[in-house]
Amino acid sequence: MIRGIEASASGLLAGRRRTEVVADNLANLETAGYRADQAISRAFPELFLARLRDPGPGVGPAGVGAGPIPAPAGAGTGVGPGPTGAQAPTPVGIGSTYAGVYIHEIVPRFEPGPIVATGRPLDLALVADLDPTALPEGVRGPGAPRWIPFFAVQPAGSPAGTVAYTRDGRLTIDPEGYLATSAGDRLLVVDEGPDGVPIGAPHPLSVRFGAAVYDVRVEEGGRIRLVDPAAPAFSLAYRPAVAVFADRRLPAGNDPAPDVPAVTGLVKDGGNRFRMGGAPVWAGLDGRFPLGAVRIERGAFEAANVDLARAMTEAMAAYRYFEANQRALLAADGTLNRLINEVGKV
Repeated sequence: MIRGIEASASGLLAGRRRTEVVADNLANLETAGYRADQAISRAFPELFLARLRDPGPGVGPAGVGAGPIPAPAGAGTGVGPGPTGAQAPTPVGIGSTYAGVYIHEIVPRFEPGPIVATGRPLDLALVADLDPTALPEGVRGPGAPRWIPFFAVQPAGSPAGTVAYTRDGRLTIDPEGYLATSAGDRLLVVDEGPDGVPIGAPHPLSVRFGAAVYDVRVEEGGRIRLVDPAAPAFSLAYRPAVAVFADRRLPAGNDPAPDVPAVTGLVKDGGNRFRMGGAPVWAGLDGRFPLGAVRIERGAFEAANVDLARAMTEAMAAYRYFEANQRALLAADGTLNRLINEVGKV
């Protein structure tokens, strides 16, 4: 009875965690660039039960009627667990028992979300993965993983040099004049040279230069141009800093770029923002991933990749799972109560 209560209790805890994950996905249905989470559950290892001091047939390692389990080496000889000269108890197998379940990990799903057209000048959307037709031969092909791009941002309130990653492209101008996402994180950009090739390290972009405030224009392909209102012929061009990650969760052939960080190494840091400990690989700054492979659509943003129908189905399944474990717990508790209060009177 006690084992049944423990197994049911573990199911209740796992069911509650699954419900929390689904509820969080539904709460972020309208969050731009949000990546839905998925709860991965695992069962505890089964326990093998045995009787002691029982010479009768049981369920041994080879199956029913296999007889007693062999005594441990050294038993009854003074070497093993048995006392010297004593007859070691011979355990007889009964069977195995279920030990419950637990939530092993919470993993994000990195499938692209739907693109929502808004016509808003500062909205940018990363469309799907990198375009394989625009990649060099060395990083594409049947054995190559998916290459997933992310915007790079400096999280709000973080010191300079802190980098996080997001798919949120709903840009605004924050109170200090920096280009920022809807969550307040400053978008990182790279300077664009005269030949259109990115140069320099990623940095936040301010529209203020001294007392002057430049106009922001977003062009096709995601180019960001700052134009001086006093001298429209003068402008500065930038490109959003895009980090590339590899999706190696599916079996693949020889990895053509093992140094590219795996997308599974990203850790959620807020609703639609991720962090990673290692150094990123930048599209445009790394010759293997040219800017032409990054598909950016202006006047649109990527919505959350939460499937409402799937999330509602998961919510109902999690509720039923929780309810089933609750009933099993009550049944085990009722049986234990009868065992103590009724059988014990006989």
